[in-house]
Amino acid sequence: LMLVRKTLKPVFKHVEMESHMGRNLVTAAFNLDGTRFMIGSVHLESLNSHPLREAQLAAAAQVFKQSKADATILCGDFNFCSWRNFSGEGKLENDSLKEILPDHVDIWAALRPGEKGCTFDSSKNKMIEQDEVMRYDRVVAAIPDTWTADSIQIEGDEPLPGTEVWISDHFGLFATFSGSAPPQPKSHCAVS
Repeated sequence: LMLVRKTLKPVFKHVEMESHMGRNLVTAAFNLDGTRFMIGSVHLESLNSHPLREAQLAAAAQVFKQSKADATILCGDFNFCSWRNFSGEGKLENDSLKEILPDHVDIWAALRPGEKGCTFDSSKNKMIEQDEVMRYDRVVAAIPDTWTADSIQIEGDEPLPGTEVWISDHFGLFATFSGSAPPQPKSHCAVS
């Protein structure tokens, strides 16, 4: 799900990607204070599918490049952890981000260094049956110097009030960015 303020006149696109699970990229392009943004949302291939996830990241990178946007943000379930491989073997899958999207910064790692930021946590979330604690979900951004990433936080990490029901097996991320283009006032962009 992607929501963009109607007054920004966003242009949405659904981009098919190679997938065995029907995974695709959804983008929204819009202008804010003279900056052309493209925000993409993905749910990359699950399970032992690292080569396919790399191909899906490369497809997103190509869409961003073709858009000629000044700022690109990719968010969603990347299905690989930031600090370890699920299998415990091989090259760290997270390194693919630096190779395929070299201009993009992992906002969690940049703003909250030293904090794991687990978005899939069976020790807290009772919807997860297996024992697993990982940071699968990301917000990565390539933004011009006139914009900054201000904050990022985990959302949905508690059950709904008065229940043991969680909104998802994953926790969400909420990131805020701010920027200005003189003489316009400061603007905000939030991604979750």
